[in-house]
This record gives sequence, structure tokens and C-alpha cells, in this order.
Amino acid sequence: MLDSPLSPDDCRKALETETGTFWGRPVLRGLIPRSDGMILRARHTFVNNSFQTLADVKLQPGGHGTLAEVTLRTSYPVSGFISLWLGFAIVFSLFTLVTATAHLNELGFVPFVLLFPAFGFGLLALGRLLSLGDRDSLLGFIRMVLSTE
Repeated sequence: MLDSPLSPDDCRKALETETGTFWGRPVLRGLIPRSDGMILRARHTFVNNSFQTLADVKLQPGGHGTLAEVTLRTSYPVSGFISLWLGFAIVFSLFTLVTATAHLNELGFVPFVLLFPAFGFGLLALGRLLSLGDRDSLLGFIRMVLSTE
């Protein structure tokens, strides 16, 4: 929770003024407006990373003017996809390994089966590595724009 001396409307206007929707600004906001806040993300010049950190900012009256609740997360479709991918990969690998132990002469393909879930974990790790600085830069930007303490 961040406490801003500005009113909720002034906070919204300040965030809208300092962010863009497609390009031109270092921080971008979501295309679909919400009445209680907005979703912000850092703009990346060279790599578009689906695992980038999103800041879900909810503005509500309180404190010295406005309380801004900031939730850092990834996008819901990406989280759902990687969860399904890893779940399927782990179940498939376990089923294959259990089946392979019944036929000990067919264990040559086991390393390839283990690459399937490793690919999902590697993709997730690479995406989070590429978005490593997003968390601090988004929080710093929000603090600066909302003049929080």
C-alpha cells in the first residue's frame, strides 16, 4: 500500500499523463480502462517478454488522500499457459517413466522425456531473468508519479 497526498482522480490523471499505451513512454498502461485503477508494465526496447512483471494499481480514497494498492504479477493468460504446460509435462513424464521402468530395455528415451518439463521450467526462468529489473523500476515509477512517502 502506498499513501499519496493526491486525490484519487489526480492520481489517475498523473498516471495516465506519465504513461503511454503502445510506445513513446518508458512505462505503458493497459488498453482497457478500469474505474478503480490501471495495469502498468515497463516498456522493453529489444525484447518483448510475455513473462514481464505487471503492476496492478488500485486507487481508493484514504490515508492522506489516496491509498494505492500495487500488486505485482505476470499476465493471467501466460500464467495459465505455463501452469497447464508444466502440469501436462510433469504428468506425461511421470507416466512415461513409470511405464519405462516396466520395460527396462526401453530406457534409452528417458533423457528426452525429461527434456519436456525442463523446457517449460527453462522458458519460465529465462522470462523471469529478462524481467528482473521490472519490479523495482515499476514501484519506483509509481512512487514518483503519485508523490508517495
